[in-house]
Amino acid sequence: TLMARGEEAEAVKWMRWAAEEKGYARAMALLGEWYMAGKGVPQDKLEAYKWIRRAYETSIEQGIDVEANKAMLVKADAKISLLTGGAGPSVDGDGLMVELRRLAEAGDAKAGCLLGQTLMARGE
Repeated sequence: TLMARGEEAEAVKWMRWAAEEKGYARAMALLGEWYMAGKGVPQDKLEAYKWIRRAYETSIEQGIDVEANKAMLVKADAKISLLTGGAGPSVDGDGLMVELRRLAEAGDAKAGCLLGQTLMARGE
């Protein structure tokens, strides 16, 4: 692969093309992973979660594993909200909290953890 051969700039260029120009969800998710790790791009958690969020949205729009991707979208929104002090993509912060609580009560440990983090960040 380009990344393995040290051609990181070229790899990022083509991955961004596939994500932005072609709307390819897997490319969006990989860009998110690369931003999270600082692989070929500056490490940036907020940018990572924005790309990851776009991947979930695209998958939902395409009808791919809709319920699972909706749950992951809520988690991505929660991470963005934590990173931005509540100024994330989900303007309806209470709706986000309701959905996180629903997922946590259904047994989703990651949602429970994010719910706890979000409540603590809000001072609740």
